[in-house]
Amino acid sequence: MGLNENRVLVMSDLLLPYLEDGSEQVWYGGFTNAKTENLQPFDIVSPPMGNGNKPLDDEVNLKHTCYMHFVKYVTLDYKSVDINSNIVIEDADFSECYDVNYLDNFGSHRQTFTFGGPGGICDV
Repeated sequence: MGLNENRVLVMSDLLLPYLEDGSEQVWYGGFTNAKTENLQPFDIVSPPMGNGNKPLDDEVNLKHTCYMHFVKYVTLDYKSVDINSNIVIEDADFSECYDVNYLDNFGSHRQTFTFGGPGGICDV
């Protein structure tokens, strides 16, 4: 292991001490907010997320919205594995402003999430 790699490992232990034994869950997520001093939390106009388009339920070519693809995680024995699609939960807390879709084994893109939305008055 090279010197730079060793530093990254040491730093990750210092920054994330509660993950030294791994994790039982992995969460991907995003948060948008355009808070100003003059607005209360429920008056906030939230900015667009991704490219400003909400994902399509019938997405076919990934040209409509933002996406993450080839999503994997690393096991304790350092093997890169696909997400277990049986335990994926799609949760957009205010789907009028934003949404997310999980596409299991989406062609050559494999495990894929599409996400985004126009924002607006979201009451979050």
